[in-house]
Amino acid sequence: MPAALRGNLTYFSPEEVMYLLSRFKKTGRLDMGGGSVYFHDGNVVHAKTSELEGLDAFYTLAMKEEGEFTFYTDEKAPKNTVSSPLAELFQEIERRKAEIEEVMKELPPLDTVPAKSTKTPSKEKIEMKKNHWKILILVDGKRSLKQIITESGFEKSEAMRLIVWLFKEGLIYDPKEKERIIKEGTQKLKVFLKEFGEGPWIDIIKKKLDEGGLSNYLSIAGTDVLITNKEMDIPPDRLKEWFNGTLQELKDKAEELLGKIIVKKKWKAVDGAR
Repeated sequence: MPAALRGNLTYFSPEEVMYLLSRFKKTGRLDMGGGSVYFHDGNVVHAKTSELEGLDAFYTLAMKEEGEFTFYTDEKAPKNTVSSPLAELFQEIERRKAEIEEVMKELPPLDTVPAKSTKTPSKEKIEMKKNHWKILILVDGKRSLKQIITESGFEKSEAMRLIVWLFKEGLIYDPKEKERIIKEGTQKLKVFLKEFGEGPWIDIIKKKLDEGGLSNYLSIAGTDVLITNKEMDIPPDRLKEWFNGTLQELKDKAEELLGKIIVKKKWKAVDGAR
């Protein structure tokens, strides 16, 4: 059967494509690289991937963010494994997306390339499940977190939860964590100084640098934050705590002087700085 519709998921999300097929009551097979969703008169009736079928397969495909999609019209499903209305399916997709956003807060950026830890775990006994092993095997010092999630075969939020567990148990780590914390933290401070202009901000930062023992590593020049010594003999956790604490103190002072409404608007730029 010839393809009736083609596109790229970078520009059209699975939800948008499926809404279109549902709106015009189409029957056929929607391929999204690694799996298919079948429609009958605009209703989803079946979904499958190489390892899953039914709702699990549907949600795995619905969360895809890249790749090609192709719709083949009038192809009937080999079986019926999905009976929920599309509106209900969309609600669950949104819930899962919100869940992913929360899990992502516990992970480094998805372009991070993790490595297996060579250190002895702090716990005497770690109980790893089969799914944890499936993720750990993919950690080879070359694959990024994004690649590991994609190749794991797990639904995105599940793969991310498994990775978070491996990080927390000390079985994997980010070799460039300190570098990333410094880069992101200094960028947020730069954006803060540019967004909020004149004020007691530089004095606060200098005071925090002295208190945190970081004045030999970082300095302030105008609205710029300079790294004067890259060889920081400071643990990543302590660095993260310093940047978070300094930004929070700056925010508290800004709210005191400017009000919460103004700070809330300006803080979006700071929060989004990387």
